[in-house]
Amino acid sequence: MRVAVDEDRCIGAGQCELAAPEVFEQDDEGVSRASDPEPAEDLWQRVHQAADLCPVQAVLLTGTTGKTGTTGTASPEQHREAR
Repeated sequence: MRVAVDEDRCIGAGQCELAAPEVFEQDDEGVSRASDPEPAEDLWQRVHQAADLCPVQAVLLTGTTGKTGTTGTASPEQHREAR
């Protein structure tokens, strides 16, 4: 699974960093980014939680998601539907 943050959509709520601090970080302006764009499988559940918690759906998941077994691009909306 790959994870990214749509920095244009991010409002700096910080929920992603709280859910998975090993994977996300905020810059000086509060905008989040994926510091680990290909997290280890043991972090996937927390990355999915970060996507669920993002108030503006800026956390983007692509590739194999593990939990749902889907591949390809998964927007946060698609991720929620798959769960």
